[in-house]
Amino acid sequence: MMKFRSILIVALALAVMAGSLAAHNKGKSPRKIDPQWMKYKGHKGPHIIGSWKDHKKKKHGDVYEISASALRGASATDVYVSIESDDPVKYPLPEEFEKLQIKVLNNKGRVVAVKNFRHVPITDGEAVVSMAGLFPQMKIVVQANIKVRHKERVLRASTTVLFRPDLIVNDVQSPAEVAPNTPFNILAVIREMKMQSDVTANVSLWDGTTLLTTASGVYVPAGDQVAVLFEAVTLADAGTHDLAIKIADAVPAEYDVNNNEFAFSVLVTNAIQPVDYTLSYDYSKNYVRSFGYSYCDDSDITSTTGSFTNWTMDAYFPFVTTSPIDSIRWEAVSGNGSLTRGFISEFEASTSNATIDIYTAYLPDDDGSYLYVTLYAFKTSGQSQLNFFKVANNYLYVQVIDGDTTSVYEQEQSQQGDLVDFLEVRVLFADDGQLAGGSARVDMTLFETVSDDFSWSEDQGDCIYYYIDTESYERSMASGSGQTDPNVLPSGSVKRTLPTLATSTLPQATDLVQNYPNPFNPSTNIQFTIEHSGSAVLKVYDMLGKEVAELFRGEATEGRTYQFTFQAANLASGMYYAKLEAGGKQYVKKMLLMK
Repeated sequence: MMKFRSILIVALALAVMAGSLAAHNKGKSPRKIDPQWMKYKGHKGPHIIGSWKDHKKKKHGDVYEISASALRGASATDVYVSIESDDPVKYPLPEEFEKLQIKVLNNKGRVVAVKNFRHVPITDGEAVVSMAGLFPQMKIVVQANIKVRHKERVLRASTTVLFRPDLIVNDVQSPAEVAPNTPFNILAVIREMKMQSDVTANVSLWDGTTLLTTASGVYVPAGDQVAVLFEAVTLADAGTHDLAIKIADAVPAEYDVNNNEFAFSVLVTNAIQPVDYTLSYDYSKNYVRSFGYSYCDDSDITSTTGSFTNWTMDAYFPFVTTSPIDSIRWEAVSGNGSLTRGFISEFEASTSNATIDIYTAYLPDDDGSYLYVTLYAFKTSGQSQLNFFKVANNYLYVQVIDGDTTSVYEQEQSQQGDLVDFLEVRVLFADDGQLAGGSARVDMTLFETVSDDFSWSEDQGDCIYYYIDTESYERSMASGSGQTDPNVLPSGSVKRTLPTLATSTLPQATDLVQNYPNPFNPSTNIQFTIEHSGSAVLKVYDMLGKEVAELFRGEATEGRTYQFTFQAANLASGMYYAKLEAGGKQYVKKMLLMK
């Protein structure tokens, strides 16, 4: 009863106060309470106008946001945590994260590892910590603790670990020879290799230790390539200029900085002497040979398939060279494009006496081909002879014993011997201010079919002894001689394959780029571009012409690079063919799967 009476008294008092207030305000407009007055006068009642609630959020640290990224380097992964403030005047960025916690998640989103960092400094809105054991495609969650007006707040972000970018100078196009003070252009193709992170960098052109020019802030999308054009370059001094394209100041920092330079040479001169030459080749394709024996349950059969190519060129110079020779440049070209190119500088004599100097070089290539370069300087006759001998085979050599494949003994997969229509070798020789060379050419003859069979058998009582030795191939041989054309010179100084350029300002061409890696196991990358937008189909076939994969079918855009991964885990080892159909034409590349 006493409790009820107290409540009744309070209710009556409130009613009286409300009536008095209504009488006092009778005929007056409702009072509009100023939120700023509430703020500064310490008003505790409900606000009517203003953003006290928003202000309260900022007071509790919700004004801050973080984002994270993680880049894997050669030895560790750097995790970057950026922080921003919606109101940096009232709420400036903190000087450190009180605590950074990095959680590693598995494919099911479960935490499998945790790493804590204390008092991590923040510089220009970003903190970075290095952590081992993080690899590309791992998912991580970052939890950051900061202090806001003596109160600790927790912020969160998530990201996926990516490779750091890795830039290379994929190729350089420049003239091998120019006149003094004559402007020329140099084109450098810059490619990002890791295919996960975009990057910007500075690309510079150097003449020895002298910086000629720099293209700043070159942007390269992940896994793509761009072309950098250095226009109107001039060189004044006659002689060989050792130039280089260099990449520097990449953002973000690169995975590998040891592959950021491409060296090449340009010869500054006024006149090139033609020279006499002889050029010949021997090319066998569709080669198949089997030999071995079978006796009772014992057998040993070896088979070889592929193609075999070699060519040789002799150039005769009407002067005696002196050691060291300044430089020799060369390029071999056929109807399907450039086969091989390269150069030698500061060539020293390996043998020297009163009558002759002999220079020799053995130059193997990554694809198993090789080139012998030999120069004879005949001091008594006042002449020199330069000889190139190139061997570029593409074959598979397999031995089978008792019905089981034991091993692939030898394997070379060189495309440098695939001759089409003609063989042309271009040479530029420079020594002591004398220049000589040009192009030498011989057309291909028709292929002749060759087939030989030396097989026989002999009855030896309980078993028959079989001996097998058969071979068949198509062979083309030709030779020619004459005088070199000094107007046609090597187009570059280092053997590389120039991919289609990614910049829209440069002319485009339809191109199916050689797969990489090759040979491969079990996957490889295939890419193409087309000159004009339209339908395109990219398929993979086995050696029998059976389709094993269709990688692309649809409308392709002009100038864009299309890249695909061909998975061959379920396929047998052997040769496969990537075929692109676009613009009414077909483009084919051979690929070797080795398991």
